[in-house]
Amino acid sequence: MTSKKRSTYERILAAALEGFARNGVKATSIRDVAAASDVSPGLVQHYFSSKGALRAAVDEHVTAVARAALSVRKVDGQLIDQIPHPRTPLLARHFTAFLYLAPPLREADNAAMAIFDTLTELCRDQLSVLKRNGMLRSDLDLEWAALHTVLINLGTVIMEPGVSRQLGRPFLTTRQVQRWKQATTALFVSGEVRRKSSSA
Repeated sequence: MTSKKRSTYERILAAALEGFARNGVKATSIRDVAAASDVSPGLVQHYFSSKGALRAAVDEHVTAVARAALSVRKVDGQLIDQIPHPRTPLLARHFTAFLYLAPPLREADNAAMAIFDTLTELCRDQLSVLKRNGMLRSDLDLEWAALHTVLINLGTVIMEPGVSRQLGRPFLTTRQVQRWKQATTALFVSGEVRRKSSSA
């Protein structure tokens, strides 16, 4: 596949993700995606044989984004500096991917539920590594800790208009995302990370 074809493919995929996220899968047609990506409907169908195939490609893309951002990694240095790293890029750089998940999750859509399962599993795996390294409270409920990580991200996306209203400025700016990062880190550390005793 040439770089030109890859560029067209990625443009169509991005347009589909945006349309599905903003308007819903049912309300977004192949023609809508074609118009948004500045190609013909026939070219969309050249890459994606049907709307179902396009939806499957979007699901695969969102899952890949989640895996890249939340895959288990080694934690070096100060844990407080390392904890928020996987959350911030997924929320700020891939905001539309989370927005895409919200409506189908409410409808218990199988594909969206599978992505939600992947997000939670990745968070649980990372927490398990931290716990094995003695970095978390011994009584931490890993299942709910993983869910809280996903819910903080999803909740912020779903309620972004209200969040921006409360902040008095758009949430998706460098400064506001940094504030969110600091606030969620403080919440995570005070609620889940084992503190060393003062005598240590």
